[in-house]
Amino acid sequence: MSLENRYNSEIKNIISASSLKEDEKIEEIIKNITITHPKNPFTQFVLNEIENFKLKNKDVKFDFQEFSFNCEEKWKNLSTTDKKKYIKLYEDEKLKYKANLEQLRHLLFRDINEPFKASSTAYKIFLNEKLREGFERGCKPKYVKKEASSKWVKMSFEEKKIYDEQKHDNDNWILKA
Repeated sequence: MSLENRYNSEIKNIISASSLKEDEKIEEIIKNITITHPKNPFTQFVLNEIENFKLKNKDVKFDFQEFSFNCEEKWKNLSTTDKKKYIKLYEDEKLKYKANLEQLRHLLFRDINEPFKASSTAYKIFLNEKLREGFERGCKPKYVKKEASSKWVKMSFEEKKIYDEQKHDNDNWILKA
């Protein structure tokens, strides 16, 4: 299995393992997405030359090293109008590649792309604040969460009220949006 195919199958496995599995429309889109890096114009030219050579010389043994050297010479002598054909192929592949990446990004992070569905709780606001602080200090999230939960339990009602007010502010903002 080529590296490109393995990469595509790994991405499809990640997507199918996520919550996207239920949506049949998304599954259909995923089947049609292939993430392949666009081939530069010279590579496009070489692949075209290989294809032409194999069509014309079915019985001749193919020596890639010699063939690539000949292709390099042909490429240097190729006119700019002929090179534009391969440049256009490259640009088309690049656009398709970017579109597929954007589509895949949207599918993988669709929950982030969608508008807010529900408000956070006061505890989640507190936890996010502590996680940000922990990230800035370089702490692992696992330990920050553990420390934050023990702090939350020990906090007084008045201290928790600050986060509850932030929750209500967020709720109001979401309703206005």
